[in-house]
Amino acid sequence: MEQRLSATAALCLRTPCLRAMRMSRLLVLSLLACACVDTFDVALQGLVLDGWDEDAPPASELTVQTLDEDGDEIDRATSAANGWFRVGAAPGVTNVVVIDGPEHVPTTFHGNPGLNPRFRIPNGEVFAVSEARWSEELERWEGCPTLENEGGVLLARPLFDGFIGGEDGEVVLVESSFATMFLNDGRALEPCYLNEEGVYDPLTFRVGIGGYLLVGGLPVGGHVLELTYEPVPGLERRYQYEIRLPPGAIAPRVPLLVPFEP
Repeated sequence: MEQRLSATAALCLRTPCLRAMRMSRLLVLSLLACACVDTFDVALQGLVLDGWDEDAPPASELTVQTLDEDGDEIDRATSAANGWFRVGAAPGVTNVVVIDGPEHVPTTFHGNPGLNPRFRIPNGEVFAVSEARWSEELERWEGCPTLENEGGVLLARPLFDGFIGGEDGEVVLVESSFATMFLNDGRALEPCYLNEEGVYDPLTFRVGIGGYLLVGGLPVGGHVLELTYEPVPGLERRYQYEIRLPPGAIAPRVPLLVPFEP
C-alpha cells in the first residue's frame, strides 16, 4: 500500500529533522530514523469528553485504542490535558475505538473513517464514563434481568435525527420505540426500559418519557440492535444498528439517532 504523507511528516518539513534529510539520498531510511512518518494510513483525531452530558468536561490521561474488525490492536494514544487525541486507524474498514483509564469503565464506539488521511471525529461522539457515573446509572436499572448475566452493556437514548421540536427547540425522544438485540450466538434479548419516575419497571415495554433502553449480558463481538417505532398507530418503522463490544466494555449510544420519517 502506498504510504501517504501524514500531518506529522508535513510538520517535519519545517524542522531541522527534514533539513538534515534533504542532504541524504536515503530519504526513506532517514524518515524512519527520525520517526517523522506515521505507520498508519488514517489518523483519527478528536476530543474525549468525560461523560455524555452536553456540558461534560474534557477527559485527560485516558487511553484511546483502535482495534480492527477481529479485535486486534491497531494503535493507541493518550488524551491530552484538553482531551485531544490522535491515533492511527485502518482505512476504508470498520475500526473499533475503546476509551479507558483509571477510575473509568471501558467505552466502545465504532465507524469507518474512509480513505481520508485525517479523520476528525465530531465532538460528543466519543466519550469516557467514570466508574462513579456508571455505578450511579446502574442504580436506575436495578432488577433488569439481563444485568444479572456477565458481559457487556448497551445503553441507548433514541432521538430523532434532524428533527427539532418543543418550545425550546430541543431534540425529540422516540417515545414510541422499542427494540430487540440480536446476538452473534443466535439469541435475542429484550431490553429493559425506565418508567416515568426514571427507574427500571418490568411493566414498561417502550422507551416512553423515561428516554432510555438497556441490554446487559452481551458477549464479545458484533451484534445487531433492531429498533422499531410507530410514527402513527399501526404503522411501524424498523432500523438496525450494529453494536461491537470488545471484552469488558460498555456501549453507550447516547444519543442513538433515528431517522425521522413521518
